[in-house]
Amino acid sequence: MTVEQYANAALNERGGDVNRGRQIFFDVKGAACSKCHKAGKEGGEVGPDLSSIATRYNRQQLVDSVLFPSKQILDGYDMTIIET
Repeated sequence: MTVEQYANAALNERGGDVNRGRQIFFDVKGAACSKCHKAGKEGGEVGPDLSSIATRYNRQQLVDSVLFPSKQILDGYDMTIIET
């Protein structure tokens, strides 16, 4: 599947499988989202807490954030390079 096909499926699909989503989020050998992000009380502290993300962003913005994670970086989470 292409990125565009994933985006279209995510935008047009209604419903989903919460357990499958949880499995993908916490799979350290797969997507490993939880290494950086927290959902509920589980996960990392490096990236933003995603517990209530759907109340702040619409479906299009969420799809973009998952498929193109560097497209928009929240203030305070941008990378800093220090040369010595």
